[in-house]
Amino acid sequence: MTSRRIYGNRAKETAKRYAERLRRRALHDAFRRDLRIELLESRQLLAIDTPALLAIRPDDGELIRADGETTLNVAPRELRVLFNGGSNLDPATVAGIQITRSGTDRQFNHAEVASDFGTNGNVLLHFVAREFGLEQNGISLSFAKQDLGNGASPTITLIGRRANVTLNDNATTPTTAQELIAALNSNEQVSRLFVASLEGNPNQDITGISPTTFAPLVLSGAGAAQAHDDLGAVNPLRIRFTAKSPGIAGENLTIRVTSRNRGVAGNPGVVVQGNLITVDLNNNVANRTTAQGLINAINGSPAASTLVTASLETGSASEILGGLTFSNYRIALGGADIVVQPGFRAIDDAAGNQVVLRFAENLPDDQYRVDVYAYDDATRGITALRSLTDVDGDGVGDPLVPSVANSNRETVEFRLDLGAQVAAVVPQPVSRLVGGLTQATDTIDVYFNGDTLDPTSAENPTYYRLIDTRGTLTPSDDVVRLPQSVSYDTGTHTARLVFDDDGNSGTPFVLPTATYRLDIGQSDEPNDTISGAVQVGQLFATNSYQTVAYLGDSGGASDNGADVDLYRVDATAGSTLAIVVSPQPGLDLGIRLLRDDGATPVALPVDANGPGGVETLNTPPLPYTGEYYVEITGSAGVGSYALNLTSNSLPSASDTNSSFASATSLGVLGAAGQRVSAQIEPQTSLLLPQFPGGNDEPGHREIGPDPHSDTEGIGAVAPNAIDVIEYHFAVESTSTDPQGNPYVNLITEEEKVLVRGIYELY
Repeated sequence: MTSRRIYGNRAKETAKRYAERLRRRALHDAFRRDLRIELLESRQLLAIDTPALLAIRPDDGELIRADGETTLNVAPRELRVLFNGGSNLDPATVAGIQITRSGTDRQFNHAEVASDFGTNGNVLLHFVAREFGLEQNGISLSFAKQDLGNGASPTITLIGRRANVTLNDNATTPTTAQELIAALNSNEQVSRLFVASLEGNPNQDITGISPTTFAPLVLSGAGAAQAHDDLGAVNPLRIRFTAKSPGIAGENLTIRVTSRNRGVAGNPGVVVQGNLITVDLNNNVANRTTAQGLINAINGSPAASTLVTASLETGSASEILGGLTFSNYRIALGGADIVVQPGFRAIDDAAGNQVVLRFAENLPDDQYRVDVYAYDDATRGITALRSLTDVDGDGVGDPLVPSVANSNRETVEFRLDLGAQVAAVVPQPVSRLVGGLTQATDTIDVYFNGDTLDPTSAENPTYYRLIDTRGTLTPSDDVVRLPQSVSYDTGTHTARLVFDDDGNSGTPFVLPTATYRLDIGQSDEPNDTISGAVQVGQLFATNSYQTVAYLGDSGGASDNGADVDLYRVDATAGSTLAIVVSPQPGLDLGIRLLRDDGATPVALPVDANGPGGVETLNTPPLPYTGEYYVEITGSAGVGSYALNLTSNSLPSASDTNSSFASATSLGVLGAAGQRVSAQIEPQTSLLLPQFPGGNDEPGHREIGPDPHSDTEGIGAVAPNAIDVIEYHFAVESTSTDPQGNPYVNLITEEEKVLVRGIYELY
């Protein structure tokens, strides 16, 4: 059963990939042609006022290229769609820019149809619309056959959106699957509508069908959720289920298949409850439900047919299904293309050649497509992006000019790869078992999004750190717990964490009541080697290093008693370090300080206070400036501990650091960071020349002493603190003229600005 599902999916994906390669190649070639036109005939481009897409620019990251290969790692909050200068866009037509994401299957659903042409699965021919969009639904193929002569290829005519195909049923050289594919793909008109491909025997004779009863093949399902299934049939079978409504409306549809004896004349029963369609097949030996009976039951149900359409793609319509055992067989539809509605969409440029799209919500990890339409279709809600300029004189603004000939839109794709994200966390989940509900008191379930995780990493306990915050905001009193086991379900993208650290696996463990924080994806492992040691950086008296860590989390386990934690510290010669380790109860730790070779001790190790005891190592003056390693080992148990590192070294012992050459070195920056506090103070030991303007300075005016200067002579003086002088522009002076009138301040606002500028300089 599994192999036949893969067989059908391969045909579908092969055709889609082929169509996508052709489409992207055409876009890329057209893009290169546009570049040549811009370089060689720039005057022609400047003269054209009709809109032409130039680029799409996100608010964070590189330009989105036209080749569809751009990958963004930061979700954009805004996209700017840039058009040629002079395009003079019509604000009423900006809805002609549409953004779609591919949904759960990470590929866009073209309108498509597939058939084995009555060969019972020996070959599967797949027809996929070249363009995206709902308007591609309805493209069809009708077939006839006649003797066209020995070696003649099938004939093809196109009427509207229907390809009429006449197969050659010559007894010697009947039309094969490969010949039909080649004829369709080489037809210029037909290949603009869809791309054909096959899976299976390319030399299979496909003229055995009876065109009088063979219904036309109609492409459908663009943008809609779909599923393909063989329902466990004995012979090759593939039934396609397509949601009637495109987009997210059909994403959660599920078809549940059961079977029972519904009598000699009983037909399958169909019941619809919300998004669940239950089909009950008849397994009566005299009237077992066939594949066609299942299809007719769904399509003939008034309730079910409004939600989903069933069609046979491979195998015999008379294939027996009612004889199989179905208890709760479920077929889930998925992969619907979802239209993204921007929260804001408008022209945001005075020249009228930029459209800004702002998103009200964060965009999820997905494949995205930006369509800029060049035609109107009121029935499908499509509006062409137009210019306000009417160059062709037809009374309406000119529409977008696509870069690909005969295309009705401009399409640009990009990938948003945000990495795996946590969707939900359920502590102590409740399950329904026989007899009631039960709570897993030692368990936490973590639900991830649809990104594929490496099972080895996803099941590594060190990436799941449950931290008891003790109800405080300071991390110094935190306690770290690691799960004893992690199981990851690749189907549901769920990790189950089981905590059982009471030393008795036979009794249920209950996580203590506390305020917890679950850190996911963060670990300091492997820090048991010199190369993997935690980089603390330079330590001074102004900065210390505190962390809460876990001993025993190496090798993909949480109970490795041989684990060693190493921390690299940079310190200066003559300084001392104080290393304090506070383990959780039952954990016995030891401390060593090692030289830069990671082996030679600098000070005697400490391990004297037993399980749960605080260990302190105060080092002697360090022998050299450079790297040292703090080694934490355990002699009993595994678990959480708090580490505190301090130094008595000062960043600068003197104040001779007033130039680039004499600047204070802050050493190596690491996890400890650097915090330096300083202030600018008068340096009274450094004598400076007096300020100019003294009363006895040569050339000074011979007037009475003024309060503006308090210096005389030419001797050097020690600097004072920085003066703060307050000033304002008084309206009237307190002084008066000889007539007793107050002096009025006639300074203008412009002059005030000049005065302020002078004060800022001097």
